[in-house]
Amino acid sequence: MKKINLLLLTFVMLIFFSAQSYSQKIRGTIGYAEAMVVTGMDEIVAYDRLHPTDSMPKLKKPRNPNWKLPEFPVDESKIISRYDKKWGSNPSKVPMDPSPLPDADFAALGDNGTSIPPDVNGCAGPNHVMVTLNTQVRIQTKTGSNLSTVNLGSFFSGLPGASATFDPRIEYDPFNDRWIVLATSSSSPASSRILVAVSQTDDPTGDWNKFAIDADPDNSGWMDYPSVGFNKKWVVVSGNMFSSAGSFQKNVFFAIKKSDLYDGLPNAQYTRITSNPSFTVVPALTYDNDIEEMHLISSHSSGYLAKYKISGDIGSEVFEFEGYIASPETWKTFMSQDFAPQLGTSQKINSGDHRMQNVVYRNGKLWAAHHVFIPAGSPTRSVVQWWELDANDGEVIQFGRIDEAGMHFTFPSIAVNALEEILIGYASFSSSQYASASYSFRTANDPLNTLQERHQFMDGKSTYYKTFGGNRNRWGDYMATDVDPSNDLDFWTLQEYAESPSNTWGTWWAMLEREATPVADFSAAETLLPINGNTSFTDESIYGPESWSWVFEGATPSTSDEQNPQNIVYNTTGTYNVELTVTNSVGSNTITKSSYIEVSNTILPEVQFVATDSVPCVGGTMQFYDMSLYGPSSWEWVISPGTFEYVDGSNSASQNPSVQFNDDGKYTVTLTATNSNGGNSVTFNDYIEAGGYQMPYVEEFEYAALSLSNWTVENPDGGITWETTSVDGNSPGFRSTYINFNGYTSLGEHDALISPPMSFVGYSSVVLNFQHAYARRVAASQDSLIVFVSSDCGNSWTKVFEVREDGSGNFETHSVTSSLFVPQSESDWCGDGLGLDCFSIDLSGYAWQYDVRIKFESVSGYGNNLYIDNMSFDVVTGLPDNAASTNIIEIFPNPTNGEINVSISELGHNAELQVLSIDGKLIEKRTLQSSSSDLNTKLDLSSQPKGVYFIRVTNEDLNHVEKVILK
Repeated sequence: MKKINLLLLTFVMLIFFSAQSYSQKIRGTIGYAEAMVVTGMDEIVAYDRLHPTDSMPKLKKPRNPNWKLPEFPVDESKIISRYDKKWGSNPSKVPMDPSPLPDADFAALGDNGTSIPPDVNGCAGPNHVMVTLNTQVRIQTKTGSNLSTVNLGSFFSGLPGASATFDPRIEYDPFNDRWIVLATSSSSPASSRILVAVSQTDDPTGDWNKFAIDADPDNSGWMDYPSVGFNKKWVVVSGNMFSSAGSFQKNVFFAIKKSDLYDGLPNAQYTRITSNPSFTVVPALTYDNDIEEMHLISSHSSGYLAKYKISGDIGSEVFEFEGYIASPETWKTFMSQDFAPQLGTSQKINSGDHRMQNVVYRNGKLWAAHHVFIPAGSPTRSVVQWWELDANDGEVIQFGRIDEAGMHFTFPSIAVNALEEILIGYASFSSSQYASASYSFRTANDPLNTLQERHQFMDGKSTYYKTFGGNRNRWGDYMATDVDPSNDLDFWTLQEYAESPSNTWGTWWAMLEREATPVADFSAAETLLPINGNTSFTDESIYGPESWSWVFEGATPSTSDEQNPQNIVYNTTGTYNVELTVTNSVGSNTITKSSYIEVSNTILPEVQFVATDSVPCVGGTMQFYDMSLYGPSSWEWVISPGTFEYVDGSNSASQNPSVQFNDDGKYTVTLTATNSNGGNSVTFNDYIEAGGYQMPYVEEFEYAALSLSNWTVENPDGGITWETTSVDGNSPGFRSTYINFNGYTSLGEHDALISPPMSFVGYSSVVLNFQHAYARRVAASQDSLIVFVSSDCGNSWTKVFEVREDGSGNFETHSVTSSLFVPQSESDWCGDGLGLDCFSIDLSGYAWQYDVRIKFESVSGYGNNLYIDNMSFDVVTGLPDNAASTNIIEIFPNPTNGEINVSISELGHNAELQVLSIDGKLIEKRTLQSSSSDLNTKLDLSSQPKGVYFIRVTNEDLNHVEKVILK
């Protein structure tokens, strides 16, 4: 938690809070992210290596020795639930089993001496665990191998405010397989922000979408202590707002549109809501992807929780206070002095306050945990307090405490798995031990309100006292416990403990494996089949099945013990059941899907297909893949025009034929697929553009992956290279391609961005245009851009352009900056930035050629980022320069009503004669033999529409085109 300088709340402030209309539904204000970047984890690591001090968190010192938690009144008429069972009956005296021992435990991140407290957060993904502290971010394998470690500021590099980050949080969204990391930035109202990062996949070592959000557009307060929750619509971030003088102002809530974050939209939308109901209102981690609302809970005051919700459509969110939940137990909310004892010293450790630590929604219920100080009148210890509530009406289902004689417990975090088992991790203190890490476990069948006996999984190793000149020996301010998304059963908890040497903290993982009777489920590749059709089945059971037993009614074979049976054949019309029984060491479960398979004697194939390359080079090989549904057993391919051949042993009857296209131009492809009931066809007109994209062509680099638009990359050193990212200022769109020279420490490395093939047939003039944005990191930066052209589809290259900033403004579009350069406005781009025009390159020497590729090659000079966008061609329709071959070809009559004569005086080599439409489409093709005594030929265009056509004769010595007009 950012250290704060709070004024004592006055009686006037209490009156202000009590006057708040809690029944009011509060609407927020729509806003948009102020900045967004996409950064690969390898780039983050490279940046951290180059900027180790820039991104190091500052020493965090408590400013105000008079900090006091705000007190909030309770309106008794707003109580929605009362729990009458006092903890004084002490269920802890019921003999309980010990909590299970960890199945794995290992070190997370240690103290680098730069922050108190560390603000411990972490969670597990399918294949990794991540740790986020005030100091650093670490990615590890699930066995404890360290994959990367960077400073917290480096992790958010590229965003404004990245060097002033604190209070990190991390969660994993199992429904969308994304990591969510956030932090707050700056304790100045003018620069307070939320920084949010989401992974693009379930792999945290890959690319991250990162966003900056203004915490207070009015610049009247700064945000502290963020809490995070998610559901199917939003990532919700809540926080406490403080004035520049350090006094508490209000709560703030950001309901961020989750799909905008995950899709990487630069202007990600959120709704910002402010209210004054309580201190630290925590949104729920929602493990039900059908829930429309976001539930929130706070520890409101001694003996009371408060319940809230956010509801409504995206962009129309409403925040609503639902009421108080009353407990017969009271507690003290805050201890002004260090409170938790430790072995070997009279100096104690600060225990924070009673604020809610985290909230989980599952199966219509809310679980929450915090610590409180008891007895309320004169506390002697701190205890963990946990709740299970009905999410609808707030009724208390379970209420419990972790309380032992002589012990202090603080900073709990609670997790609930698919079986409604619970794990609570927390810090444990006493005068007979150093500060340690513990957890308590509960099965769903344990007696209500109880946990199993505490297990201390990491013993403290030394005394701890570190204040950085302040008056509080800080611990926490929070810890983390989560469920493993790979099976929704196993638990991970990350806790702080006192390390050695003294006055050093450490963090440690513990993992508990859980088992359950498997729950059977499956799917079929197709459920509607023709007679004699076949399908395959995929096991989708959960909780670790070890054996499978399938029963296929009406099929051959009728049973299987494979996990994923293939080629199950149905010979007779009708509807059929499928049954699957799965078993592991815990038990068995069976599912029967009635009438799951339907066999029809009328269903025809639904024909679909794709190509591995829709823009192949002439003479190159590509492959078609049949994607048809409903059991086709035979295929017929028709491709027009016929200037192609089947290769690699395939033919027109192959399901997935390989094809070589021998001429440039557009090809139409038809597939007819037949099953036992008959056939169906689909035709894709002009589906293949052999020899390259025909003009006009524009590339805006709006796809997240270059390969989606048929661009390729050459990356000889396997490091940083060309990719797409989010930018602004260069409409249309919000993306461009770029290379991160700022993080590229290898000088002189060449990386190439290569276009798909282009066809300039039909054009006498061709000019390449593109936008660029570039800034030098220092004045001596020597990054370069070279443009090459190939007329043989990339086999050989010719340099046509080269530029490197020489100090005259011949390349850079932004002034020298040591910060990561990300274009944000038109002034950052050529055509505006520093007055530099965009580059245009004359490629008329490649007119009337196909298989033309463009290569943008960068040479790293450890400068700053280079961006390229909106590539296009200016073309002029016309004949090529035929001066060298004047009088070789004669065409008459011209204009013509249909028939024309083509007379060729001589040929040194065999040639190809082509008839092309004005847009370059091949109409007819003939081969001319150089040995022939008669090189005259007749053509009949009478079946073609009236207009302009080109007659082209080409061989290795000749590229001659004449225009003919059809009347």
